[in-house]
Amino acid sequence: MPPQRIIVLGGAEAVRLIAADELPEAIRTSRIDVFPDPGQLKPGDFLLFQSTASRVVPNTIERFQLLQGRSAEHARWYHAGIYAGEFLICDAQRRGGVKLRSLTSVTQGYNWRVLRLKPGLGNPATVLNEAKRYVGKSYAYWKIPFAVLGISLPDQARQGAICSTLCADALFESTGEAFTEKPVALPADISASGLLDEVQVDVVGRLR
Repeated sequence: MPPQRIIVLGGAEAVRLIAADELPEAIRTSRIDVFPDPGQLKPGDFLLFQSTASRVVPNTIERFQLLQGRSAEHARWYHAGIYAGEFLICDAQRRGGVKLRSLTSVTQGYNWRVLRLKPGLGNPATVLNEAKRYVGKSYAYWKIPFAVLGISLPDQARQGAICSTLCADALFESTGEAFTEKPVALPADISASGLLDEVQVDVVGRLR
């Protein structure tokens, strides 16, 4: 049963919206934060993001993933992170490197997908702990050519991360499993992975 719409009266009150890939235009404003319902997320969940507007970086990553042979269904996801609990996400961004950030800092103007480790494959909390070991490290621009060329990363891979390798390394270090047999995992590989189950999560909006 989809969540009911509730009128926002102001302040800290929240509005629930029918969960959908495309959020209504009316809520894409500077006054309302939208995000997956944190009450339905679990630490260690993987989150993928797709831009709802034409932007250079998301468009470039999508085209690159298509050129690398990923399907359009999965190539549309250009960014990845791991939910860290307490309304935080652990991810790697060009500005600031690997950090714990507010969930709303990565959800405004984006669609998202929530994926959870299949039962029996490992402990999601351990996956998160491995990701947190990267916090404070720089954004690893130097890993991008390895993805382009399709060659394996060197031993010093832990010196930094891009969003998808952060998720892939955290998974491998905690479970021994890999999202893909390719040398460098991309967001599309996380989306296509058979190691994860998709989780339907309500969309929540909150007035600033």
